[in-house]
Amino acid sequence: MIDEMRELARRIAGLPGTRTEVTTFPSGAAILDVWREGRLFVMAHTPTWKGFGVGEVLDDEGFLEKYDFFSEDFTAAAEHLWKIVQAAQPADAGPPIPGGANGPPPGSDSGQRVETGRERP
Repeated sequence: MIDEMRELARRIAGLPGTRTEVTTFPSGAAILDVWREGRLFVMAHTPTWKGFGVGEVLDDEGFLEKYDFFSEDFTAAAEHLWKIVQAAQPADAGPPIPGGANGPPPGSDSGQRVETGRERP
């Protein structure tokens, strides 16, 4: 299964503007991360699931616990991942919105430039 996932990563990486990374774990789990058009897609497998989860990681999400697609069959999961990655359009982040997926958390000062004078010699 790991070899098949690595081969899928090589195939997907052939799409223009796409980067892939396969991470394996001693437990037998593996994750294929795919970055394309400013978006992140994931295929994950753990022996306890006895299958493959596929989905897109959105800006307001961390490690996925639930996936948009799940299959016990690697081929079906690989085909689904290929389809959603190939169809990916650039993410339109829009202007930063405090507390939004593309902005600082509410009440954060990180979204504002603070003049300290240190930038000047």
